[in-house]
Amino acid sequence: GLRAAEVLGLSVKDIDPQGQSLRILGKGNKQRVMPLAEAAANTLRLYAQLERPITRSPAMFLVEIHLECPVPCFRSQKTAVPLKWH
Repeated sequence: GLRAAEVLGLSVKDIDPQGQSLRILGKGNKQRVMPLAEAAANTLRLYAQLERPITRSPAMFLVEIHLECPVPCFRSQKTAVPLKWH
Protein backbone atom coordinates (compact mmCIF):
# COMPACT_ATOMS: atom_id res chain seq x y z
CA GLY A 1 0.00 0.00 0.00
CA LEU A 2 0.86 3.67 -0.05
CA ARG A 3 1.08 6.23 2.71
CA ALA A 4 -1.07 9.33 2.28
CA ALA A 5 2.03 11.50 1.93
CA GLU A 6 3.31 9.21 -0.84
CA VAL A 7 0.05 9.51 -2.79
CA LEU A 8 -0.02 13.28 -2.38
CA GLY A 9 3.60 13.50 -3.42
CA LEU A 10 3.05 11.72 -6.74
CA SER A 11 4.24 13.46 -9.86
CA VAL A 12 2.70 12.92 -13.28
CA LYS A 13 5.98 11.33 -14.38
CA ASP A 14 5.78 8.79 -11.51
CA ILE A 15 2.92 7.02 -13.27
CA ASP A 16 3.89 4.47 -15.90
CA PRO A 17 2.50 5.62 -19.30
CA GLN A 18 0.90 2.20 -19.81
CA GLY A 19 -0.71 2.48 -16.36
CA GLN A 20 0.96 -0.65 -15.02
CA SER A 21 2.99 0.78 -12.13
CA LEU A 22 3.78 3.75 -9.89
CA ARG A 23 7.22 4.98 -8.90
CA ILE A 24 7.01 5.94 -5.23
CA LEU A 25 9.42 8.10 -3.25
CA GLY A 26 8.95 6.93 0.32
CA LYS A 27 10.42 7.55 3.73
CA GLY A 28 14.11 8.32 3.73
CA ASN A 29 13.92 9.18 0.01
CA LYS A 30 13.77 5.47 -0.80
CA GLN A 31 12.35 4.80 -4.24
CA ARG A 32 10.23 1.75 -5.05
CA VAL A 33 7.99 0.63 -7.89
CA MET A 34 4.48 -0.64 -7.13
CA PRO A 35 2.20 -2.50 -9.49
CA LEU A 36 -0.98 -0.63 -10.32
CA ALA A 37 -4.33 -2.41 -10.55
CA GLU A 38 -6.27 -1.80 -13.77
CA ALA A 39 -9.14 -0.10 -11.89
CA ALA A 40 -6.68 2.27 -10.16
CA ALA A 41 -4.94 3.04 -13.46
CA ASN A 42 -8.30 3.85 -15.06
CA THR A 43 -9.23 6.11 -12.14
CA LEU A 44 -5.92 8.00 -12.37
CA ARG A 45 -6.33 8.35 -16.13
CA LEU A 46 -9.86 9.77 -15.72
CA TYR A 47 -8.69 12.14 -12.99
CA ALA A 48 -5.85 13.40 -15.20
CA GLN A 49 -8.18 13.92 -18.17
CA LEU A 50 -11.26 15.32 -16.43
CA GLU A 51 -10.39 16.73 -13.01
CA ARG A 52 -6.72 17.72 -12.84
CA PRO A 53 -6.28 21.45 -13.39
CA ILE A 54 -4.31 22.64 -16.38
CA THR A 55 -0.95 23.64 -14.98
CA ARG A 56 2.77 23.49 -15.60
CA SER A 57 3.28 21.84 -12.21
CA PRO A 58 4.52 18.24 -12.34
CA ALA A 59 2.44 17.35 -9.23
CA MET A 60 -0.36 14.88 -9.93
CA PHE A 61 -2.66 16.22 -7.21
CA LEU A 62 -3.20 19.96 -6.84
CA VAL A 63 -5.29 22.25 -4.69
CA GLU A 64 -6.67 25.75 -4.99
CA ILE A 65 -5.78 28.08 -2.16
CA HIS A 66 -8.56 30.29 -0.81
CA LEU A 67 -7.70 32.73 1.95
CA GLU A 68 -11.18 32.27 3.42
CA CYS A 69 -10.93 28.47 3.32
CA PRO A 70 -9.11 26.98 6.36
CA VAL A 71 -8.36 23.68 4.56
CA PRO A 72 -7.17 22.96 1.01
CA CYS A 73 -10.03 23.15 -1.48
CA PHE A 74 -9.88 20.52 -4.20
CA ARG A 75 -11.10 20.66 -7.84
CA SER A 76 -9.23 23.79 -8.77
CA GLN A 77 -9.56 25.52 -12.08
CA LYS A 78 -7.92 28.79 -10.97
CA THR A 79 -4.82 29.03 -8.83
CA ALA A 80 -3.50 25.49 -8.71
CA VAL A 81 -0.48 24.70 -6.58
CA PRO A 82 1.11 21.38 -5.62
CA LEU A 83 -0.36 19.91 -2.47
CA LYS A 84 2.28 19.75 0.27
CA TRP A 85 1.96 17.20 3.06
CA HIS A 86 3.37 18.49 6.38
